[in-house]
Amino acid sequence: MGNEQITNVKYPNVKCHFSSRDFGFICDSAEDEYTCRPSVYVVVFDNDQNIATLEFRKGVKNIFCLPGGGVEDGEDFIQAIVREAKEEIGCNLKNIEQLGSFESFCNKSKRRFENIIFRADLDGEKGEPMPAEDYEQGLVVVWKTMSDLKQQLEEISMADKDKIEFRSLFVLKMLSLML
Repeated sequence: MGNEQITNVKYPNVKCHFSSRDFGFICDSAEDEYTCRPSVYVVVFDNDQNIATLEFRKGVKNIFCLPGGGVEDGEDFIQAIVREAKEEIGCNLKNIEQLGSFESFCNKSKRRFENIIFRADLDGEKGEPMPAEDYEQGLVVVWKTMSDLKQQLEEISMADKDKIEFRSLFVLKMLSLML
């Protein structure tokens, strides 16, 4: 299924759906002025139930996020999440399950992101990231326990972009509600 088929994403079998507006985000333009970008995120568990996170530097700041990104032309959601996991954490996935979805906005680029969230298990050994984009250079994979992530979430607010990429914050908040 290509992007042309998923611009107006419907959410079958989704256990949880929310919008960034649920967390206080305000669009600075009419919603129809934003172009849609389908995206995927994955919460990957290793054999010890640790979760794959990514850390990177943005200027002088250290930020963490979850594996994921945009759905490319000609990809379906599963193909996109498999590709993103390989690129960003260097791992194969199994037991892929759709958890939920969320809508987010970027006022600067006038984009509306329709994000589908999956959970998956590590398939085989942990690998090294294979970045496909320049901005992915310098990603470091850090496997964290759910309790460490929950503690980190308690310390992070929506305004605290020094520590987390905002869409990953939505995913982790959703995950903490569901697990």
